[in-house]
Amino acid sequence: MGLFEKFESIIKKILVPIAEKIDKQPHLTAVKKGMVVLTPILLLGSMAYPLKTLKNIFASSQMVQDWFANNVYLIDLLIKFSLGFVGVYAVIAISYFLSERYKIYTVGAVTLSLFSFW
Repeated sequence: MGLFEKFESIIKKILVPIAEKIDKQPHLTAVKKGMVVLTPILLLGSMAYPLKTLKNIFASSQMVQDWFANNVYLIDLLIKFSLGFVGVYAVIAISYFLSERYKIYTVGAVTLSLFSFW
């Protein structure tokens, strides 16, 4: 039995039961599911940030500079609605999954959590 197999058996013996108990906790499961749902929004926002650097990369092109002068607000809007509202999206997603778990009125739970967030 190699070193990696020993390490793997220790992990399976000690950490896996702890992880299974934590995974069964409803609040942590709702947080986990909520963060997974946010992944596409985070990817979209993180891909929008490098678009702002195109202005510096094509500094010699007047056409690119003119486009950025007139339309940079579109990229800023994309960043604000993706990364700027991550907290709001997280509150919505986590309260949605938690209300599903407890089988309560979803719209009311999401609305109440949004009001308490602000």
